[in-house]
Amino acid sequence: MSEETTQTQWVRYVAMRLLFLLDAQPDIDDTALRDAAKHPAKEAGDVFPSDVLLPHDAMEFPDEFPDRVVNRAIEQACGAFDARERSDRITGALAPDWPAPRQAAVDRAILRLGVYELSQAKSPAPVVINELVEMSRTFGTERSPAFVNALLDKVARDLGRLPASESSVSG
Repeated sequence: MSEETTQTQWVRYVAMRLLFLLDAQPDIDDTALRDAAKHPAKEAGDVFPSDVLLPHDAMEFPDEFPDRVVNRAIEQACGAFDARERSDRITGALAPDWPAPRQAAVDRAILRLGVYELSQAKSPAPVVINELVEMSRTFGTERSPAFVNALLDKVARDLGRLPASESSVSG
C-alpha cells in the first residue's frame, strides 16, 4: 500500500472520528478538535467522548498523525459537519425508517462523511464506499456494513458517480 493511500485512509478515519466528536460536542474549540485529530489513541475522558473509535491492534497508526493528515481530516470533517442537514435529508429519504437521530452515532458519522465525500467527487466512488463500509465493519454494529453500503451505493448512483448496474462493495 502506498504512503498516499495510507494517508488518505488515515484522513477518512480521523474525519469520521471528528464527526463523531462534533456530533457529541458541536461547540468544541479548535484547539481541542486539532488535538483529537492529531492523536489517534486519545483516551476517553480527554477531549473524546468515547473510546469506541480508538484504533485497535489490526490498525497501524503513528503516535501522532502528520500535519497534512490532520489538516485534511479537519477540513473534511468540518465540511461534512456543515453539510450534515443535507446529508441527513438524503439518507433519511433513502431509509425513512432510519432517520439520522435513530442511527447509531458511528453510522451517522460515516454516512455524513460518505455523502459529503461523494458529493465532492475528489476520490473514486467505489474506493470511498469500500473504505467507509470497512470502517463501519470495524466500529459499527453487525448490521452497519450492509446499511452503510446500501445507502452510500444509492447516493453514489443518484449523484451519477456509479452506473446504475455497478455495485461498489459486495456484502
